[in-house]
Amino acid sequence: MKKTAAILFIWLSTFSLHSTAADFDWAATFNAQANVAVSSFFDKVSLRFDVSNEGISAVVKVSQSYADAYIIFRLAEISEKPVAAVMDVYQAHQGKGWGYLAKMLGIKPGSQQFKALKAGSDIDMGKHSSSVNTDTTMTIS
Repeated sequence: MKKTAAILFIWLSTFSLHSTAADFDWAATFNAQANVAVSSFFDKVSLRFDVSNEGISAVVKVSQSYADAYIIFRLAEISEKPVAAVMDVYQAHQGKGWGYLAKMLGIKPGSQQFKALKAGSDIDMGKHSSSVNTDTTMTIS
């Protein structure tokens, strides 16, 4: 019985570590692609979040990562808080993880929006045009 419990514990621990490691694993590729096409990154983020290049530059400067900057803009959108408020939380709790920051912003880490953010960006940095993948539809009445 003890042997079975120990094996189960080890297996669950391994699974849990693997799941956590996979969260935001897209960020490294996103950064590499953005580093190659900086102007495309700015165009796409500006279009996606309706923010000026100066606003993007300020977030990139503080976060020191294109992926982190994107995540900050996305957390502001999900939490419905100003980017400046998200930046304050980011700077105060940097290194504690995105799930912790999400909680601090009132976002449930188990929410569909946060799960989608962990899985990837909705900006395709692999293409160097200004196209942005969006799931929103505009209705004109």
